[in-house]
Amino acid sequence: MLQELLTIFRSKSPLQNMAARFEEMLSLSLEMIRKAGNLYFSESITPEERTALQKQDVRVNKLQRKIRKQVIVHLSMPGNQTDLPYCLLLMSLVKDVERIGDYAKELADLVNLCEGPLPDDQLLAELKEIRAGVESDY
Repeated sequence: MLQELLTIFRSKSPLQNMAARFEEMLSLSLEMIRKAGNLYFSESITPEERTALQKQDVRVNKLQRKIRKQVIVHLSMPGNQTDLPYCLLLMSLVKDVERIGDYAKELADLVNLCEGPLPDDQLLAELKEIRAGVESDY
């Protein structure tokens, strides 16, 4: 089904605008995850860095609302019911990507909850290894 969804997104259908917004959401969320990881493993976060992440999160949230609204409008138009499975899948994916943005913002917020640097132990090494594995795919 994902391949069919990608085919629809690449076509000149009304879903193309939704796909472009979804792609922007994915890009912003990936950037947020990378920034949050960098901030989490550093010793502090500046107010400017926190503000930048919060602005990106707001942008992701707005894109989510726009896409969901577009999906509802698209499905309410006569003749678009055949896109129902793809639109439902898109709505699910949009919600998941929005949560990823929230997790990134929360990860960056953890930095200020800890006093001092993270302990340099086996757990920290494992977390860094997981991070490297996740980020190496992108």
